[in-house]
Amino acid sequence: METAHKNKLKQRFPHLLKDRRVIVLGIPDRYTYMDDELVATLKEKVASYLS
Repeated sequence: METAHKNKLKQRFPHLLKDRRVIVLGIPDRYTYMDDELVATLKEKVASYLS
């Protein structure tokens, strides 16, 4: 997700995100579905939030 995506979510669903934290991982939107590089990047960036 990029900052632009976060802003769109907050604009579209303010009532659902009111008391929630949305984390921007800074991964560019240039990958195809289940791209091996994307999956590896997600695993690396998300791990610290799931521990």
